[in-house]
Amino acid sequence: MITEIDKYTALVLIDLQKWIAKDTVHPVKDVLAKAAILVNAFRPAGLPVVIVHVNPVGADWAKARVEKPSAPQNAVLQTIAKVGMPITGFTDIVPEIVINQAIF
Repeated sequence: MITEIDKYTALVLIDLQKWIAKDTVHPVKDVLAKAAILVNAFRPAGLPVVIVHVNPVGADWAKARVEKPSAPQNAVLQTIAKVGMPITGFTDIVPEIVINQAIF
């Protein structure tokens, strides 16, 4: 277990977006609480915090893959699937992790 952070360390947070950070394999509340503790330790120490953010919607790399469509072909089933997937904000970083500065 690491108890000290040396001056050559960076914190990289991956998959902490709303649609990804769900209770699936790990208890997400515990994961987010620990991530927030680390962020609150790194920032005052002047150490880098990198929050990886991916938004595949409309990205060129997402268009390059050719796969068999997995979306339902029936209009009724498509509507049901859309209700289960909230598009708004699904790529947003979870609110437990505060972003101070964005670099693109």
